[in-house]
Amino acid sequence: MWRPLGLLPAAIVVVVVLPATMLTGTRVAATQGDVARGDYLVHSVAMCVQCHTPRTHDGTLLMDEQLQGAPMPVKSPYGGRPFAFAAPHIAGLPAGWTEDAFVHFLMTGDPGDRPKPQPPMPPFRMSEADARAVAAYLKSLR
Repeated sequence: MWRPLGLLPAAIVVVVVLPATMLTGTRVAATQGDVARGDYLVHSVAMCVQCHTPRTHDGTLLMDEQLQGAPMPVKSPYGGRPFAFAAPHIAGLPAGWTEDAFVHFLMTGDPGDRPKPQPPMPPFRMSEADARAVAAYLKSLR
C-alpha cells in the first residue's frame, strides 16, 4: 500500500503556533528586537524623526535632541486649511498617552479623546506588531 511521505494518515500531526498574547491574554515585554525594529520604522519608514526632531538653521537634524518636538520644518501648502505649527515631543511616549492608546492611534489613526493631529501628520494604519515596536523604541528614549 502506498503512503504519502511514508506516513499513515493517523500519524499526520498539525502543529499550530499561537502568539503568547493569545495564550495568556497579556502582552509580552518588548525585546531588543522590538526596539531595533521601532528605531528602523521611526527613522526610515514612518519618518517621525523628520518633523519631531529640532533642526539647525541649515536644516540639519539635531540628533542629540531627537524626537523632542520641533517647529514644523515646512510651511502649509493648504493655504487657510489646518496645518500643524509644531510636532510634539514623542521620546518616551507622547505626554498623557498610555502605550495601548498610542498603539491604537498608530493602528487606526484614532486619537481617542485627544484632538486629531493636523496635517502633515498622516493617519497611520500600522500593524499591531509595528505599532508596538514604535512604542517600544520611543519608550527606550526616556
